[in-house]
Amino acid sequence: MKLNWESALLALLVLEILLFGALNPRMLDLNMLLFSTSDFICIGIVALPLTLVIISGGIDISLGSTIGLCAIALGVMMQAGWPMSLAIPLT
Repeated sequence: MKLNWESALLALLVLEILLFGALNPRMLDLNMLLFSTSDFICIGIVALPLTLVIISGGIDISLGSTIGLCAIALGVMMQAGWPMSLAIPLT
């Protein structure tokens, strides 16, 4: 039987769950799984429409990484004690 890529991904997912479940038994706790699922739903609600826009060629994915880099740089500057009036224009 030929193994297609969907079956390979499913097998990899099962192996990861078993491995991380063995390393951290709390991962397989029902409350933890339900909490993780609620996080995945929020991410999926944001990611699904954005994925359609990216696939159709309407947006360049580098914009998101640039925004993320600016947010990190602003956070580092604020933690270092820079004034907001100087940190925002520099990012």
